[in-house]
Amino acid sequence: MQGWNDFIASYPKAHLFAALVSIRLPKGLDLDIHGKKLPTPYRLLNEWLASNLKGPHSSTSTSLGVVIGVVEEGDRKSLTDRFGPCRGGGPRVGDRSVPILRNYMDGSYAQLAHELGYELNFGSTKNDA
Repeated sequence: MQGWNDFIASYPKAHLFAALVSIRLPKGLDLDIHGKKLPTPYRLLNEWLASNLKGPHSSTSTSLGVVIGVVEEGDRKSLTDRFGPCRGGGPRVGDRSVPILRNYMDGSYAQLAHELGYELNFGSTKNDA
């Protein structure tokens, strides 16, 4: 994955999205039930991006969470199919207001972690939507 500043310079018209998640795990939550180190919500999202997106993409942490950039229309669709729909009110990147993905937040960490092979001992891993 390309660094954020290089990505934005290379693809100034990329599709941008935000996810309002913590960049750190809650205190005391370090390992899954098998002793596998758990990623932060930011890193977990990056694992999903790396596994599911085909074209150029990047992400960066902000004070509000994570901003994701994708170039390909298929990647935009994959992202919004999994984590959309979007709403306004997100962070600004340059002169652009970034829409917020509604379906990835701290409360949905357990479900995404389960999808990516982590076995947690808290929260629901079922999609109740």
